[in-house]
Amino acid sequence: MQTMTETLMALPAQDEALARRLLQRAQGACQKWPEGFAGFRAQIQCRTSGQSASGWLQVSPGQRVEVHLPDAALRRLAQTMLARLVDERMPRFFKDGDGRYPITLDAEHGHPFGKRIQVHRRDGERLAYWIDTAGRIRYVEREVEGQRMVTAFEEYTRATPGRVLPTRVTTAWFDIESGVCIRSETIVDTHCRVNYVWLPATQHVTTIGLNTIQTVLLTLDAHTLLCAC
Repeated sequence: MQTMTETLMALPAQDEALARRLLQRAQGACQKWPEGFAGFRAQIQCRTSGQSASGWLQVSPGQRVEVHLPDAALRRLAQTMLARLVDERMPRFFKDGDGRYPITLDAEHGHPFGKRIQVHRRDGERLAYWIDTAGRIRYVEREVEGQRMVTAFEEYTRATPGRVLPTRVTTAWFDIESGVCIRSETIVDTHCRVNYVWLPATQHVTTIGLNTIQTVLLTLDAHTLLCAC
């Protein structure tokens, strides 16, 4: 069986309409915040194995995230986690992302994660998605700068009709040359609906390094939507 790199090098970078349509639909099935979303405010608690702090946060247009916690280390940690979450929830057009590049469908059949779709980027990054029979992204593999990043979308929950939100995602980073797993990260999310918008309720992150394990739990409540006026 060919490796991902060998397969990508063997395939001509000729765009395929079916592959493009499958990937666009799969990415479009993920629930995003609405266009013109004004943001929200919520109370927040950040807990690690040895520390805990409570405060408040605000998400504003332009992906601006303000976290107010009395402990500086926990504040930076929560800021990083929330900035990534906000980036994932922001609406964006397919044509401004993977749609800029040729997209092809792999000929291999019977993979447990579904159909493999490859995005032929021009920056040297190797990128492939596996899409299941329900049209959801199940697996993503990237190869860049000597590392291979593998992300498995293990569980989803239904949001608005025709949309889903991931509730359990595991990512592992490997050194390509040695094959060693450098670290792995599992994210477990819960969500709540405030009026017409799905907002984060909790996020539990477990990160395992070569010699370290870190767990962080964010809990958000008392959500208030901000007014766009």
